[in-house]
Amino acid sequence: MKTVSEMVKALGEIRYVALKLQVSPRTVDYWIASNQISRANRLDFLNMLKKAGYEITLKDLNELEPTKTKKAVTSLTKGKMESVK
Repeated sequence: MKTVSEMVKALGEIRYVALKLQVSPRTVDYWIASNQISRANRLDFLNMLKKAGYEITLKDLNELEPTKTKKAVTSLTKGKMESVK
């Protein structure tokens, strides 16, 4: 598993991962879009993967290459843009 998307899919669906980590599904969606897991949730996410039987280290999560996609940028600015209208 080389991307956050692959890791989330391996654990189940976005809503399940969000519920287990006590974050919103939108947060998990952002992690997938940016290929980064927030520092505050990284260890819990790692533990979920290990519990599911995957061999992954914190170093692997820390070394994920971020992607800047239009989706990631849009999700950050969408609320601001709508409030300006």
